[in-house]
Amino acid sequence: MKKLVFTAIAMIAFSGASMANTKEVKKTLIRTPCDTLWIHYYQFALDELGAVSGSQGAWDFADAMAEANGC
Repeated sequence: MKKLVFTAIAMIAFSGASMANTKEVKKTLIRTPCDTLWIHYYQFALDELGAVSGSQGAWDFADAMAEANGC
């Protein structure tokens, strides 16, 4: 029983110590005009061309159209 109590106390103490110097990291997503254009063409492939979300065809279409527009 003493070992169980000691182990529980040690776990709480060490887990608190390991969290002491952590800090929250905030990431800001910045979209370029090319990102926005690619998303537009990907959505077009899904909505207008009937591509399946995540399909290689939708990705390829968006890549080709973005590249054709200088991205």
